[in-house]
Amino acid sequence: MITARGLDESATQLIPALCSVVVARGATTGRMVVLGDAMAINQTCYALASAIGTPFALYCHLREEISNLVHAAHGSVFDTITTSTFVTSKVVMPPDRVFGEFEWRVDPMFRRVMAGTKASRTLAALRDTLLPKLISGELRLKNAKELVGGI
Repeated sequence: MITARGLDESATQLIPALCSVVVARGATTGRMVVLGDAMAINQTCYALASAIGTPFALYCHLREEISNLVHAAHGSVFDTITTSTFVTSKVVMPPDRVFGEFEWRVDPMFRRVMAGTKASRTLAALRDTLLPKLISGELRLKNAKELVGGI
């Protein structure tokens, strides 16, 4: 987590949700995610945004090309993907309308995955908060039906 002050006083910037983020250096070079929320990233990553409003199509296309980028990476200690790695890479890009059609089809699936991930994290946080209190006896339940609203 970064505070607003921390963000203001650092060189990082807030990366918008739905950008694809690629680790550019180190042991995890080439690992990727698509952001579900806006967040700050460090200097060992690149954030890419779709210029045509197809963030999931961009992510999927980049997933297909990432091994080529990693193989083109160079460095004395760690392999590093640099901006020149991107510039010199040769990628066949489908027409925008194909990206748009693909996006239309995969958008609902990606959004369900992102919603499920958020729900899982919320449930895990709730479990991690309540379970120790239940085990220690600090929190007691008279009836499990009270917990789930009488269902």
